[in-house]
Amino acid sequence: MTGKKKLPIGIDIFEKMDREEFYYVDKTGMIEDLIQNRSEVNLFTRPRRFGKSLNMSMMKAFFEIGGDPGLFKGLKISTNKELCEKYMGQFPVISISLKSVEGLSFTAAGDALKTVIGTEAFCEAFPDQNPEKIEEIFSDYLWNTISIRDTASSKKENFYHGILLGLLGYKSNWLVKSNAESGFGYSDILVEVPKNRTGIVIELKYAEDGNMDVACEKALQQIEDRDYAAKLKDDGMRNIIKYGIACYKKNCKVMLS
Repeated sequence: MTGKKKLPIGIDIFEKMDREEFYYVDKTGMIEDLIQNRSEVNLFTRPRRFGKSLNMSMMKAFFEIGGDPGLFKGLKISTNKELCEKYMGQFPVISISLKSVEGLSFTAAGDALKTVIGTEAFCEAFPDQNPEKIEEIFSDYLWNTISIRDTASSKKENFYHGILLGLLGYKSNWLVKSNAESGFGYSDILVEVPKNRTGIVIELKYAEDGNMDVACEKALQQIEDRDYAAKLKDDGMRNIIKYGIACYKKNCKVMLS
């Protein structure tokens, strides 16, 4: 690293602090306090913009299975090696933010919460290598939100590409790139997931004749022929997952390489 680090204005994702080289006030000591207190419920009360969300993100990164231990290198918690060996990366973590849950009524807020949880499930299905779940949720989304007229343009792939990109953009701690140069061409979507250093390649096709299976196979073959995973490997991603996605009107098909 050269020069000064950046001020983390508005940053509440712990992984970004390390990956994008922001200044970070070390609060990892609160993990040790949390474990030693052994309370069944912990309530963190601070005024707005006091770092609550960042602290929650930090604790999630510490406890979650598959987390990156390197994120805590040089921080206070790393000096307690016994505690780290016992607790770091050992637990499934459920983390739900209500920032996107807005509504003028209880029903509207409830619907917004369902959308947030559904989008989270959709995104997590990609690193979990669950093409069936991706296909199920994406198909339901297309049926409930788009019109056949929306696909009337000559570049139909671009329409579905934009929808998929928007959904994946929900994961603020993922690095999602559209039409990024990689290998011998430009991949539709590349995703870098900090958890387990997972890289995801997504190639999307529109099945003009309705044969989505053939379109998916063509997408997967293109990923291999043009080596779209090259950029992810260069960025240090260790686990590479490749998806071919085909759409036809309000339907979709998802295949895993």
